Amino acid sequence: MTEHLPPYQIAHQGRLVDGLSYQMMYDVLLEAGIEATFEVMPWARAFEEAQHAPNVLIFSIIRSPEREPLFEWIDVLFTERYHIYANQPPDALALNSLDQAKGLIAAATRGSYEEEALLKLGFRPGKNLILAVDHDDVWGLLQRNRAQLAYASEQIFNRYSKRHPTMANKLYPLGVIQDVKQLWLAASLDTRPETIALIRTVLKSVKQRPQYAHLTLPDPF
Repeated sequence: MTEHLPPYQIAHQGRLVDGLSYQMMYDVLLEAGIEATFEVMPWARAFEEAQHAPNVLIFSIIRSPEREPLFEWIDVLFTERYHIYANQPPDALALNSLDQAKGLIAAATRGSYEEEALLKLGFRPGKNLILAVDHDDVWGLLQRNRAQLAYASEQIFNRYSKRHPTMANKLYPLGVIQDVKQLWLAASLDTRPETIALIRTVLKSVKQRPQYAHLTLPDPF
């Protein structure tokens, strides 16, 4: 189970068709000899169903203390940098602190790590946080100025920039917060231990392939 999240998972007409994580998972399952069906859906639904259905893999998911007991964590897929992006230049906003940023409206995908992060930073739905269906909706809220801020990864922002260069030129990373997080492959708690062990072993091998190796290394600031 996963969501439409370019460049990691790319869906077309309700089916996964491409993406870095999708390609990696396809290779892992093929090499492991495991038959599986890929399902793409809004992240909040995928996150919920993966907790209650047997033998389910979910990707690409950020591991956090709140999520730790909800899944069996298999291995890291990729490492990502996160920033707060604004729809106005930093000097126009005159933001010098997180407290000042909380005076604006932020947007995030419902059920996402970005929502969790913004909640921890003090943003609240109905006050200064709007929850959207997916990342494209988040950027759309900034484009229409219904929100002014979004917390997002560089890869996701760069992919959006290539598809919407005119809008991307109007989005700016702010220096008030930046972070490095890892995107994981996880499994539902009642997934067979031998299946998890096999996938973990094969995934470690697949990540060493040239097309993936440079993407899975730690990337500190």
